[in-house]
Amino acid sequence: MRGASFEKAIRLARDLQFNHPAGAPALEEWSSDVEMVSRDGIWRIKLEEGTITEGEADVYSVSCSLWSSRASATELSRMIDRALSSDPRWTQGDTIRWRRDRASGETSLLIDVKEQEGQRPVLSATGIYR
Repeated sequence: MRGASFEKAIRLARDLQFNHPAGAPALEEWSSDVEMVSRDGIWRIKLEEGTITEGEADVYSVSCSLWSSRASATELSRMIDRALSSDPRWTQGDTIRWRRDRASGETSLLIDVKEQEGQRPVLSATGIYR
């Protein structure tokens, strides 16, 4: 099931006409990390899956990151606001301005915009399965 959801995300990115960046190796059948670039070179998507440590437990995680050579952190955060602001199931973090999360039972989903010095801002959606 978990692998199937990752494969669906890859198919969706391909349907949006994203390709591997120039010079990237061919996609391996069992890749856990895929980076694609839009045909016009403006948008990039990175899909990742694997095990991460949360507290003292190892949990399965799937994430999709989106960034652009033209999009600011404010523009990316507006995407989150437009998509989630009217849905009461999503909560907004008090300490991080551009962050929404949702948890139910053994799964949780976190959507945020991250900015790091010298890099483009990244909108990231991460699903965690416990």
